[in-house]
Amino acid sequence: MKTRKRFQKPPVQKTRKPNVNPQDQAMYDQTMLAARRVLYGDPNDDTRFRMVLQRLSGAQGQLGSTIGQITAVVLSNIAGAAQKQGKQVPGYILFHAGQEIIADLIEIAIAGKFMTRAQSGAVMQQAVLEGMKTYKQAQSIMQQPAQPSPTPPNAPPQQPPAPMQPGLVNAARGA
Repeated sequence: MKTRKRFQKPPVQKTRKPNVNPQDQAMYDQTMLAARRVLYGDPNDDTRFRMVLQRLSGAQGQLGSTIGQITAVVLSNIAGAAQKQGKQVPGYILFHAGQEIIADLIEIAIAGKFMTRAQSGAVMQQAVLEGMKTYKQAQSIMQQPAQPSPTPPNAPPQQPPAPMQPGLVNAARGA
């Protein structure tokens, strides 16, 4: 009598070449490291993480929007800091980093019992949409040149500030 195999060995898969170049992977890793520093702060100080938990716990039915907004702010800060250093983080790296941040925040929300795992798909979708919208708004604000405050038409011409004099602060303190 011949026995039938219940389980078949899965076919051997050929190893695939990575679909990302080493420079992009390094930039993605740096972006995620910076994002986690922003979200979680110093390992010896949980102040930032407590702030994130507070935001998540106060979301009350708007958890996807809150997660998207947190993610957008984190990524905007990272992109802004890179730009100040003369670097640019490509949009596709920010997008994938945003997806990972959203997934992390959803896991935190589930662990904190702010939502159930069954809600994660809908929350993820809402977070991605809100995150993209918020990020776009933040970037458009950052791209606008600083506008000088308007002066009333009848205002006298403004004088430049007087140069600082040594000891002026100490004189005001009575020293």
